[in-house]
Amino acid sequence: MHLRTLLAIASVAMTSAAHAGLVDLNLHAGYTSLSMGDLNHSNAVFMGWDGIPYSEDINSGIVVGLDATTARLTRLPWLDLGLRVETLRSNQAEMKNSPIGLENDYTDVASLTSLLVGAKASAPFLAEGLDLGTGVWLGYGYAELDQHVNYTLRPPVQSGVFTNEIPVAEWETTLTYALASRIKVSFTGGWRWADAPKVWAGKTDLWDAEAWWDHSIQTPVNVDYSGVTCQGSITYAF
Repeated sequence: MHLRTLLAIASVAMTSAAHAGLVDLNLHAGYTSLSMGDLNHSNAVFMGWDGIPYSEDINSGIVVGLDATTARLTRLPWLDLGLRVETLRSNQAEMKNSPIGLENDYTDVASLTSLLVGAKASAPFLAEGLDLGTGVWLGYGYAELDQHVNYTLRPPVQSGVFTNEIPVAEWETTLTYALASRIKVSFTGGWRWADAPKVWAGKTDLWDAEAWWDHSIQTPVNVDYSGVTCQGSITYAF
């Protein structure tokens, strides 16, 4: 519901801006870290329960996004407002092992698709054609954790696609160079806050393995998509 409402409001605003004048389209892509400490710990406990070590953590990923911004909404040439659609996908954590009488095949991938509205301010910096800017983006994201487990242990363990809709906030600093009157390239560094206290498949929460094995308590796992981002981008003004 949050995503649909935000999309409707942002679409109306950007359509009005497009009719009024100049709109910048910015395509960006790059690296992001991910703060998946709780999830990684739960996975490690789960895989180490029978003495088999967990092979790899989820700790980073690739992020791709598209911004549509304009200064027409503020009437200030240095302040743009706009809409951002963004998606990220984590590295794949995987463990395969076949001890005597027990076969394991486990993969774990996290993703987040976000719809954000934001403001960007910029000013000339050092040389002609070079600008330094900062931006803040707020909205909602659709968080997804895709776990696949083939495990001969009984009782069977959880697996499936666990989801949640969560608030997302991003802050960034950008260095931009104008290649031509309508084309710019940028380098951006920033931080994303996007924390899912729990994710679920249907009505079933993803629960912490340590709490379950040790105390038979189903405690939700915190799945945290927060992290540092480093991206390159190209902007076209029309």
